[in-house]
Amino acid sequence: MSLKHGSYCAPWWLPGGHLQTIVPARLMRQPHVQYRRERWDTADADFIDVDFALPEPPLNAAPMLAMFHGLEGDSQSHYALSTMRWFADRNWRALVVHFRGCSGESNRLPRAYHSGDSEEGDWVLRALHARWPQAPLYAVGVSLGGNMLAKWAGEREQSASFVTAAASIGSPLDLAAGGAALGRGINMIYTRAFMATLKRKALAKLQRFPHIARDDDYARRLSASRNLYEFDN
Repeated sequence: MSLKHGSYCAPWWLPGGHLQTIVPARLMRQPHVQYRRERWDTADADFIDVDFALPEPPLNAAPMLAMFHGLEGDSQSHYALSTMRWFADRNWRALVVHFRGCSGESNRLPRAYHSGDSEEGDWVLRALHARWPQAPLYAVGVSLGGNMLAKWAGEREQSASFVTAAASIGSPLDLAAGGAALGRGINMIYTRAFMATLKRKALAKLQRFPHIARDDDYARRLSASRNLYEFDN
């Protein structure tokens, strides 16, 4: 899989990364997308949910786009809705792959998802290819999902050639630097949004699986964490 660089230019009326992030997510009307959900059981007795945009194409050979969402995203994220609507309207099989615990229902195991989970991404992509072997398969990852997808492509090299092309959008390739940047200044508006759901999910996991606590003070520290570094540590 060869590497190609895009040439995207933002609209003139959206200067800067903050406006380009906030306006589409909060101020623009999102297209309506209806999904058909499939639940896939994993080898370790857990599950992921995969949402297929409707209408689905009648031909098994129709091109297929698999999207891996960003941190705490899902099939209702604004970028997912826009992408799924565009491709479904053009007779593609378009789908959003939910990371564990991101589809609105907590997964069965103590483990959560993470940006380096390329093994799970490989399983999903190979399952799609096996199910629709005649369909050209494309993959796109946004933010954390793009990080995972880029890692997968780099690890698999030529064995990733069953995927026609893959795109990584806005991905934090340097996770330490990205996490540190999110913990400073105006970027805290994004961190607070992430932390609200991350902490809620993590505390619920602690209630279900108390043995995963690192020590007796873990729940308090988790609740008090203010940024991604404190949350992870």
